[in-house]
Amino acid sequence: MAGAVLSGVGCFLLVLGLLLATIGLYGLLRRPDIFHQLHPAGLVTGPATILVLLAAVGTRKAEIMTSAALVVLFVLVTSPLSSHAIAQAAFRRTKATREPEPAMKRLLRKRKQKTAAPTTAPATARHETKSDKPAAPAAPTPPAATESNLDALRKARERADRRTKRD
Repeated sequence: MAGAVLSGVGCFLLVLGLLLATIGLYGLLRRPDIFHQLHPAGLVTGPATILVLLAAVGTRKAEIMTSAALVVLFVLVTSPLSSHAIAQAAFRRTKATREPEPAMKRLLRKRKQKTAAPTTAPATARHETKSDKPAAPAAPTPPAATESNLDALRKARERADRRTKRD
């Protein structure tokens, strides 16, 4: 009787762990850049892996269960450390290249389109003022927001890469 219960619990944990891993991998593929991909990656390396390893209880063999327990402890220690190292490396790379991630590029493109749209209202909707001063100009976009500056940054990075390859 106890063997059947342990087998059922092992199967349930295995299915739940594989379901979490599938959801995490789907989220990993859907996210645009590394900073957004870290959360689903943590779902796969954390709870999903631990649940699959805890399914070893269903085998009822002491050596398999102790090996799984040791691997669970190893995953609990190394998973946060590796996620932190990946995030820190990605941040340093982004900071060094000064080139925004794809999600940031889309945001900058949308912002550029909004600023390119006419900002003045139609003549019928404008309020007449005593002074016919023109409206204050919109704030200039930061230099990193323009496509030409991004191209210049890419070219500078390519030149630097070529120099380092020659040396």
